[in-house]
Amino acid sequence: MQITFPVSEKIPVGATACIEIYIPKQLDPVNAKGTVKWIKQTEDTVITGVELCKALDQDLFNKLG
Repeated sequence: MQITFPVSEKIPVGATACIEIYIPKQLDPVNAKGTVKWIKQTEDTVITGVELCKALDQDLFNKLG
């Protein structure tokens, strides 16, 4: 999963990312956890590749697309 963080601080490879995913028409966010695998630093954002620790449920994954 690629994630963009609007921050200028460095995020190290190997860091744990705890993510809340908000899905339209669903009240509660989905919580996911993963490990940062790669980083691309720009002036005011950090773009990371995060490998999730557990695959998302297929129905949930389909709602994201």
